[in-house]
Amino acid sequence: VVSWGGRFTPFCLDGHDPVWPGDGPAFLETIAQHSVGFYGWLRAVAFRLAQLVGEARNPMDVCSEGALRTAYGHRRHPFDVAAEAAAADQVARHVAA
Repeated sequence: VVSWGGRFTPFCLDGHDPVWPGDGPAFLETIAQHSVGFYGWLRAVAFRLAQLVGEARNPMDVCSEGALRTAYGHRRHPFDVAAEAAAADQVARHVAA
């Protein structure tokens, strides 16, 4: 992670452009509550989660908003959070089947 961002500054992964609101799903902007950094981090979580589960997913479908905010606040890498969310999603789908 090059920059965790903040309320007015974007999140940025090494080797990638900063992530600004407006290009991704609107529901992520709602969750981020006008924090540009948290929004970009959520986009990174959602991107990696989609790669892991094979379809676009809202991170809120598998993680609570509080858990996501805590993970961002503790500066947990979004790909680690996505991996945990994908594992929880897989367990939930297996139990529901």
